[in-house]
Amino acid sequence: MNTNYCLTKHEVHLWKIRVNDFKIHLDYLQNLLTEDENKRAQKFRFKKDYNCYIVARGCLRILLSRYCKKKPNTIQFHYSDNNKPFVKQYPHIKFNVSHSGGVIIIGFTKDYEIGVDVEKLNLNLNHEEIATSFFSAEEINELTKLSIANRPQGFFNCWTRKEAFIKAEGSGLSFPLDQFVVSLDKENHAELLATKWDLNEKSKWFLKPFSPYKNYIGAIAIKGEINHVQWYDFKEKHQSLFP
Repeated sequence: MNTNYCLTKHEVHLWKIRVNDFKIHLDYLQNLLTEDENKRAQKFRFKKDYNCYIVARGCLRILLSRYCKKKPNTIQFHYSDNNKPFVKQYPHIKFNVSHSGGVIIIGFTKDYEIGVDVEKLNLNLNHEEIATSFFSAEEINELTKLSIANRPQGFFNCWTRKEAFIKAEGSGLSFPLDQFVVSLDKENHAELLATKWDLNEKSKWFLKPFSPYKNYIGAIAIKGEINHVQWYDFKEKHQSLFP
């Protein structure tokens, strides 16, 4: 399938990237970044975090160059009060980035705010303890109804859906996490069940789970009507760019 960089109002483009696929191209990607971005990269203590930042930022610039029809190194980022980047000259192009365990997901929409989250499944977390701190009472109750074997999946279903929602909503972690409720029991269907500050707010949102690779769980949240989600593999579509 040919890549179409023209976003329509009711669709989402999701790009999946493995950091290890681009470790030999770090210099190329780094050259696309601004001086400030490279200074930020140098602050990472661990090489894996440095690599992830360079790959995520470089690939984001390449993709934005396609959607905005500008050179990658000429893209100028501005930031919201909660440090969410946007391109001021192209306000209709909305995007969000998430990464975990060497996997990066970048999502794009037209006009609608988008949040993306991906997590590598971790069976060793104390899921119940974390849920008590961050989930709503309804979500905690649903989590405890799951079998012990299914709780890690249920936990990450809930976590990624909530994280995607607050990233799209734009308030960041200051948003009260117990004031909205998401489903957590199904792998292929997600639902915003309640928005306690406004009972009608939940009807304005699109929520969808995904699993880009084995043992990875993710979700997208978009404030708007979506009828098509298109996946792309960054390496497959842009391999010709790299020497």
